[in-house]
Amino acid sequence: MTLLPKALLIVATLVLAACNNPDRYKNGAGADGMNNGAGSGINTNGLGDPSDPRSIAYFNQSVGDRVLFPVDQSTLTPE
Repeated sequence: MTLLPKALLIVATLVLAACNNPDRYKNGAGADGMNNGAGSGINTNGLGDPSDPRSIAYFNQSVGDRVLFPVDQSTLTPE
């Protein structure tokens, strides 16, 4: 085999591997589930039970899903 067919075979394998499981988060997370349009909010289906410490919903409830930084300051704080 020459170099070109080997390279094409490797690229084809990587492309197929990337498409193996397009909706692994189920019910709306990921490219296939984003049918709500811009500005429609976050779809929380399939995040799990908020009382289960291993679920995404528990993390969102206890920690939150946003981190806010003071961006209009020129001094550093210990935060």
